[in-house]
Amino acid sequence: LGNYDEDTTRFYLASSMPEPADSEFSMEQFVQTANTALAGTIGNLASRVLKFTAKNYGGAVPTLHAAHVAELDALLLSGCGPIEDPAEHVQQFRFRRAAEAIVKNASVANVFVDRMAPWALRKVDPEMAESALATLCQWRAWVARWMTPIMPTKAQTLWTMLGQDTRVDAQRWPGVPAAGSWRDLEPGTALGEVEALFPRV
Repeated sequence: LGNYDEDTTRFYLASSMPEPADSEFSMEQFVQTANTALAGTIGNLASRVLKFTAKNYGGAVPTLHAAHVAELDALLLSGCGPIEDPAEHVQQFRFRRAAEAIVKNASVANVFVDRMAPWALRKVDPEMAESALATLCQWRAWVARWMTPIMPTKAQTLWTMLGQDTRVDAQRWPGVPAAGSWRDLEPGTALGEVEALFPRV
């Protein structure tokens, strides 16, 4: 495992071990987990969204138009899949379920981006595209904080990509977002350097 970063290894161990029993390590399962859950679900969309935003919106979080907030909150928080608080599982030493919750929460954004298609929307409704991309950037800030118990290094990398110069593990734990009050990444925030968060293995 010396060829793989510690967060990928830590996530695999957390996501594969049954809480009440021993577990066997499978290299095949390790690669599948790294490429599907991490590179595919968490990493790919983060890179796509932030690279597109950096290229087309001056390297900053786009404007969130007030007229779109309620509609986008309803879609993201109620129409794109279940959202859980990973901390509830960590506190009960259910690390596999905590790892699953992080991936499920990240996948909510994948459904959201499929529904909104901001790359195409930008041509026909540029203000809604801005609001959708701002929402996606703001969601990545939540994902970064949710990642910290299991993947602290990658969480910090994502946090820095979002233009934050603080320690992500020093931030208030987000819990579960509530419509109208969950957004805390300011539009206009300059993004950091975007890199592949979880390269495929």
